[in-house]
Amino acid sequence: MRRQRNLRRKQAIKRVIKELRRAIEAGDKEKAEGLVPQLMSVVDKAAKHRTIHPNKAARLKAKWMKRLQEAFASS
Repeated sequence: MRRQRNLRRKQAIKRVIKELRRAIEAGDKEKAEGLVPQLMSVVDKAAKHRTIHPNKAARLKAKWMKRLQEAFASS
């Protein structure tokens, strides 16, 4: 039961990251910026329930914010 719950939380993170990566690669700034709060939410929830370590949550959030800023720095 816990394992299934943890897997669902991890899969939610992966799903949002995949969408965010696709939006950045496609150059869709609006969609990418719309996905950021969603990513923050699922990552924070996973960390709160100790599915992932809080430091990993912080690293993930920082990494994707940096990628988003780098991708759309010129626009």
